[in-house]
This record gives sequence, structure tokens and C-alpha cells, in this order.
Amino acid sequence: MTELLPVFSGWILVAIGLGLVTLEIVTMTFVILYFGIASILTGILTLAGIFPAGEYQLLSISVLAFIAFLINKKKKDAFMNPEKLEIDTFKTGDVGTVIISNDKYRVQYKGTTWPIEHLPANVQEGDKVTVLDIKDNKAEVELYRHRSS
Repeated sequence: MTELLPVFSGWILVAIGLGLVTLEIVTMTFVILYFGIASILTGILTLAGIFPAGEYQLLSISVLAFIAFLINKKKKDAFMNPEKLEIDTFKTGDVGTVIISNDKYRVQYKGTTWPIEHLPANVQEGDKVTVLDIKDNKAEVELYRHRSS
């Protein structure tokens, strides 16, 4: 078979791969990372004497980059589109205590205080309330009813 491309040096492919991986730090597109990893692996395989022609090296880089893409697709998607963090402070349904701060009623809840959206009737400072919802930095509460088992 006629050789269309000469065999590239394995060290050159490793150097190109390291350059691509380094470039990935700047771009964060992940595509360059896959080709960098594939170039490094192809360079190592070339040093082992596996490739008789340059076409096989290019084919190897393409196939390995595609495999790396498939393997890391879920990880990349999770990194680029993180789900909203579930912060414990915003979880509702637990009991808080009514306090008065700057002449306004607030609820002491999970380490912070929240203004009360609609103050229940007959509420006083120190009363226990159930936090139903936290929306627009205001707490929706109702008087706490102790549930017996």
C-alpha cells in the first residue's frame, strides 16, 4: 500500500498533545482536551512502533478523541450545566421562632432571620412558627401546631 503521509515522530505527537491540553485550560470547550489526550496516546503508541503510516496516526487521533468525548459527555454536561444547589437554609417545612428586629417581625430560621410575608393573627415574639415557603427573601409562615405521634 502506498504511504500518503509519513509517520510522525511519537515525541512530536506527545508534545502537540500536551500543547492542546494546556490550551484547553484557556478555552474550556473540552474538544481540544479530547484531541490533546488522543494525540498523547497516539504518540505513545507510535513510540511503541504500532503505526506503519501517518494516515493511521491521524485515524487513531480521531477515533480516540471521539471515544474520549463519549466517555466524558456526562461529566462535561454536569460541569457546564450544574444543577441548582440545594442550600439547607432555603429548605422549608421546619420550625422557626418569631423575633422582633427594628420594630419588624421576623422569623429566626436555620441560622438566619427572614422577614415574614404575612403575619399570622395573634403572633407574639418567641412564638414557634412553621416556615411554609421562602420566596423573594420573605418567609411565609403559619403558627406551629405540635403534632403528636
